[in-house]
Amino acid sequence: MAKEEGPPKLWNSLEIAKIFIGALTPLVVFFFGYQLSLNDKERTDRIAQFERVTQKRLDLWDEIAPGLNDIYSYLMYVGAWRELDAEEVIAKKLEIDEVVYGYQPFFSQEFFEAYLAFMDAAFETQTGIHGEIRPRTAAVERAPQDAALVSGAENAQQIHDAYYNLLHVISRDFRLKLVKPPERPKTPLEVFEQMGDPDDGI
Repeated sequence: MAKEEGPPKLWNSLEIAKIFIGALTPLVVFFFGYQLSLNDKERTDRIAQFERVTQKRLDLWDEIAPGLNDIYSYLMYVGAWRELDAEEVIAKKLEIDEVVYGYQPFFSQEFFEAYLAFMDAAFETQTGIHGEIRPRTAAVERAPQDAALVSGAENAQQIHDAYYNLLHVISRDFRLKLVKPPERPKTPLEVFEQMGDPDDGI
C-alpha cells in the first residue's frame, strides 16, 4: 500500500519558508539600518556645510560692512563723513569690490545684484579713457581736493534707497529682522534750497 506524501511536503515547505524569513530578517534590519545611518551622515554633513558657509558669509559681511557704511556716510553727509575724502571712499569701493567679486559664490544672487545697484547709485565708473571712478556727489561742503574727484551732482535718493535695499537683502539672507529704512537725510544743497535766498523777502 502506497504512503501519502502530501502533508510532509507542505510541512517541509513551511519550515523552509520560516528558516528563509528568519535568515532574511537580520539582513533587512541591517540594510535599513545602514541606509538610515547614511542618511543621518548626509544630513549631518549638510548641516555642517551650511554652518561653515554661514559663518564665512558672516565673516565676509563683517569685513565689508564698515566700508559700505563709510561710503553711505560720505555721500549722504551723515555720521563721520567729514573725516572722509573722495580718494578714501574710492579706495574703499575697490577694496569691497575685491571681496564681493572674489567670494561671490558665498553670497546670494539677490545680494550680489543689490550690491551692484548700490555701487552704481553711489559711483560713476568708466567716465574717461582710464575708467575713472567718481563718487556721485557735489563738491559742496567737501574738502578742496575733492572737487576734481567727485561727479559734481548729488544722487542722494537713489543712494539711500539702494543702500537700505542692500541691508534688507542681507538681513533676509541671514534670517534677521528686516531693516526699515529711516527718512533720508537732506544734503547741504537741499538745506540751502529749503532756506531760500535771504534777499527774497526784502
